[in-house]
Amino acid sequence: MKRVALNRNDRRIMYLFSTWLTFAVIFSMSFTVPPDDPPVSAGQDATICEGQNYPLAEASAPKSARLLWTTSGTGSFNKSAILNPTYKPSTKDAVAGSVTLTLKVTGPEGQPDTICSMVLTIIRSPRVYAGGGDAIRPGESYMLSYSTAENHTELTWSTSGTGFFNDFHDLHPTYTPSAEDIRFGSVTLTLTAKGKDNCPLAVSEMVLNIN
Repeated sequence: MKRVALNRNDRRIMYLFSTWLTFAVIFSMSFTVPPDDPPVSAGQDATICEGQNYPLAEASAPKSARLLWTTSGTGSFNKSAILNPTYKPSTKDAVAGSVTLTLKVTGPEGQPDTICSMVLTIIRSPRVYAGGGDAIRPGESYMLSYSTAENHTELTWSTSGTGFFNDFHDLHPTYTPSAEDIRFGSVTLTLTAKGKDNCPLAVSEMVLNIN
């Protein structure tokens, strides 16, 4: 076998080629292509007001996986086998104060299921009752002793007339009609309750006749 002698330029070219090839191999081994599928997640814990539904918009899972949502409560999903359904809490869920929503992800055959959960807290809505209609004689004051309220942070009484309450933030204040209220013959007294965490207000009215 005949040997071929390499001159200086040939050896330089071989050296550069060998160096480039080594760099290419190392680069290809260290470079990682990011996965196409997102990680499994049921989303962050969340809080809603009683009477509201919750869209599970933050949930994520591989596109090809089979999905199933379940709840620790008695509410319902509009579609339990899709990635981002909407959950409708039941009355029992609201009374309990929270539910755990769980996403089960079944991947390719031979791989274990992945389970992820989030906690949905439900703030009870305020409830108020101003009392039934009642009547007093001209010159009398009226104590609102039949009013009730729950799940509130603040109460406020108001009147359709021009009389006054001795404490319009108290649940059972006393209302004193004005001369104009007496001439008109009746006033509507309104009790408004402010809910927790900016949940909707609750309002109730009663009519006080003056005759």
